[in-house]
Amino acid sequence: MKTAVADHVAKETSQAVAFQFTLDTFIVVYREALAMQQVISRHFGYPLAAPAFGAKSQRILKQLFDALMLLTTQLADYLPTTKEHQQGPLVELGQECQKLSAATHSHKDAAHLYLLADRAWLEAHQALQAYTHGERHGSGDQTDTSKRLPFLGHIVKMIKTLERFSKTWPKLFREFRSNENVLLFLVRRRHDLDTLHGSKFVKGVLEPLFPEGPSELESYLLEAYARRGFSHLSTTILSSIEELGSW
Repeated sequence: MKTAVADHVAKETSQAVAFQFTLDTFIVVYREALAMQQVISRHFGYPLAAPAFGAKSQRILKQLFDALMLLTTQLADYLPTTKEHQQGPLVELGQECQKLSAATHSHKDAAHLYLLADRAWLEAHQALQAYTHGERHGSGDQTDTSKRLPFLGHIVKMIKTLERFSKTWPKLFREFRSNENVLLFLVRRRHDLDTLHGSKFVKGVLEPLFPEGPSELESYLLEAYARRGFSHLSTTILSSIEELGSW
């Protein structure tokens, strides 16, 4: 009996850790993607219709290319002069989603997150290919859109895929709504999540679970960690809850 309970706890812990790693990586990826969206919107319009390319276009496109390089894949694939191989957070997101899907035995929402992460990477990869192709075969005319629209188009598709990711992970959170580690993670990353998903997003997620307010959540976390012998985390919990305010 004890072995069965221990195995169940270990399984839940493994799944919760995988979920946190996935969400932690997604925060990094989505923050950069939204920054790219702002650049596209400011200079070319978002969503893309018939963007005008002027004298500054080349510089802005190169800025987007550099941002995408940092977000995605191995540098040597697109810059043959360097031997450096750097794995970007978008690649890591796919790997974390794969681990999460495996840990949850292909739970439908976890599997969907893995699919979306893979699609986002594919669009990013195709954007990089479109940019390098345009640089090699472009006409040199800075107002020529034919070699630049595919690059921007794939970035926009990547961003929209990540937007779908942002709407899917809260569905999977329901599976971890009683896990103190995941709950504390949400509280401690509240600022990042609210910035990316909208003001008071975290409060909106937690309020249905703890309708009496942050004090109820605080008691739940303190008791849960005390049961596991982690009473020393009480200071961290209290300060994190205090920052939540009320709901």
